[in-house]
Amino acid sequence: MFPEGSPPAAFRHTGGRTTAAGVSIQTYDRAGRPEYGEYALPDNP
Repeated sequence: MFPEGSPPAAFRHTGGRTTAAGVSIQTYDRAGRPEYGEYALPDNP
């Protein structure tokens, strides 16, 4: 799906549906460069 050496890319969800058998089919378009961020887990009391 992503060949060796492919540059990072962001994707935008453009649609989806679920078949009668329960299979989820989603479509995406390229959306430029990915945005990176941080996520911290909350401290457990």
